[in-house]
Amino acid sequence: MTIQKIPRTALRKLFTQRIVPIGGIALLAFLLIRLNAPTTSRQETSQQPEQQDQGTLRVPLVSQPLQDQKPSSQPSVNRKAQDKASHRPTNPDTQTKQSVLQPRTIAPIPLKAVDPPKKSPSVNLRVAVTTNADSLVIGTSTSAAVLDSQGHLLGKIAASQAQVSQADEAVIRLGEWQAATAIWIQPTGGGAVYVGDRWYRGQVQLVLQDNKLLAVNHVDLDQYLYSVVGGEMPAYWPLEALKAQAIAARSYALVHILRPAHAFYDLGSTTRWQQYEGIRTEANTTQAAVNETKGLLLSYQGGLVESMYAATDEIVTKVFGGSGMSQTGAYKLATQGYNYLHILGTYYPGAGLSHLRETR
Repeated sequence: MTIQKIPRTALRKLFTQRIVPIGGIALLAFLLIRLNAPTTSRQETSQQPEQQDQGTLRVPLVSQPLQDQKPSSQPSVNRKAQDKASHRPTNPDTQTKQSVLQPRTIAPIPLKAVDPPKKSPSVNLRVAVTTNADSLVIGTSTSAAVLDSQGHLLGKIAASQAQVSQADEAVIRLGEWQAATAIWIQPTGGGAVYVGDRWYRGQVQLVLQDNKLLAVNHVDLDQYLYSVVGGEMPAYWPLEALKAQAIAARSYALVHILRPAHAFYDLGSTTRWQQYEGIRTEANTTQAAVNETKGLLLSYQGGLVESMYAATDEIVTKVFGGSGMSQTGAYKLATQGYNYLHILGTYYPGAGLSHLRETR
């Protein structure tokens, strides 16, 4: 596989548009550079969750909203959660008739279907899950290695055993260990990492910045989407609406890998980017939506579409000038029998579907 380097000046010019050219599918030449780190704006499942040796985290089967779902296990030390109210769209069927949005077109024109790739490459995403913290409670569902920024082993965390991390002048402390700039927590056997008050898949990097802690979750793109789909839409909504959301969220995330928000992370975890709350917003339905659209993304004339979306058409019009998907509109189309191709064709007219694949 060849790695093609794109000049920064060219990237700045390209990103003045909402279409990010990727040269066909050569996007992966850039995306695969950061696989397997460490390295120093928007708002029934085909695969069961991984079974872990200790502190198993079970993803709920969905029959109701997930706002009140909590991890089935957590480290022995915890802090009171301070969650903000969910921004997710409410069920349109519970709104007054005046507030229910109608689809933009009576007979949506679907996007052309594409065959999924036989093998879709793994893409690593860096998500800032906590910023400007004085201290954080850290734990893991399986045993985990603690490494410094050079990859040297500092020690190991036992499963379900909490550790407190603090910014202390020129060092980061995690329990009995310390490092000058960064500490990595790498769980074994597909385990999850507990940061603050939430569980996350993948691994976590703690970075010292201005005597504060930055926590960055390094996570597989599809595992990230399991959470984002449930964070952006109620997981009990029709599967076709969730699949449209999965493709839109995947395209948006890929744009921000090419246009990272920060030297240490690609995007944040709030509605400024996409709502990401880790395992707590996963469900069998969100996993199915991501798995059944694996590798699919929105494209336009060989470019990657920065697929904006919001809860209603009014917000899309006000904030994005009408260019983007209404989530309640997607819900209405899905309840009327339209599939994800019709939904995406309605809200991203002129776009097409492409998919990720490895270049050789």
